Order: sequence, then C-alpha cells, then structure tokens
Amino acid sequence: MKMIKKTEKNGAYTERLKRILDDDVSDIDSSEILNAAYDSLEAGDIDDARDLFLININMDGHSEDSLNGLAIALCENGEPEKALVVIKKAVELYGDDAITLANMGTILAENGKFSESVEYYEKSISADPYSSETYLGLIDLYVMFGNPAMAFLSCRRAQEALPDDPDIKETMAQILIEIAASL
Repeated sequence: MKMIKKTEKNGAYTERLKRILDDDVSDIDSSEILNAAYDSLEAGDIDDARDLFLININMDGHSEDSLNGLAIALCENGEPEKALVVIKKAVELYGDDAITLANMGTILAENGKFSESVEYYEKSISADPYSSETYLGLIDLYVMFGNPAMAFLSCRRAQEALPDDPDIKETMAQILIEIAASL
C-alpha cells in the first residue's frame, strides 16, 4: 500500500514539474528544482515557486534553502501566517544561519511582530555582520514603524561594518533628509 501511494505521489510530482518547467524532468535533481524555484520567485511566479519548493522539500528533505524559499513564497503570496510556521521550522533546524534569521525577522514584521522582528534581525547581524541586506532590512523596519532615530543608529552601524557599500550610503542620505524634514 505504501509503495503505491509513493509511486502515485512521485507521478504527481513529475506531472507538476512538467507543467511548471515545460521540459523533460526524468533526470532532474533537487538542486535544479531549487534553482527553478528561486528563478520563479524572482520572476514573480509565486504559485510555481511555492510548488517547486514543496516538491524539493518532499524529494530532498528540509534544506535551509527550501524552507527559506517556501517561507518567502508564502509571504509573497499573502500568507504570512503560513510563512511564519515554515520559517519557524527553518530556525529550529538552522538557527545559526544568518539568512534564515533575517528571513524570520522579515516574516515576523509581516505578521506585525515588531520587537521580535528586530530581535531576529539583530541575531542575523551577529551571525553575519557584513550582510548589507540584513542591515537594510532592519533599517527599513525602523523606518516602517516610525523610528527614524533607530534607523539612523542602525545605518551608522552598517556604515562602520560596510563603509563602501553604496546602498548603505544612499540609505543614510535618505534617513538624514527625512530627519531634517521632520525638524
């Protein structure tokens, strides 16, 4: 009985892969599926990305890339509560991964949990103090929740870690303009 179910499940995966990838999938491996999932996510094909991440998880287990991608796809699809369940599993399995921690911060913010979001961004920065994306996420979070002083301080910290990063420089200029305009 289990063998029949597994075969039916694999057949369903094969059909979904054929539909999404429009290609022969008989010899496709999980890394190709994962790459296709991220490509779909970047192209805005959220449903296809979600399906590909799910297929990858079912084929290859709960890799950090698959769980992170699925959480992002769910969040992009307007399902932040489901995304939170998935990213919590990723943090449980890969709690020292800076990207996973930053994604947890992002998804917590999408769920309206500001202080927890800040906590996970800070953990991500501790795990990788040279990720401009994480600093920018934290800065955006402070701006979004109306705290320009903390946005400024976080941006100063980012400038100290990444003095030549053009995105950090541009963000600092924007923050200073917003602070000056509010005076």
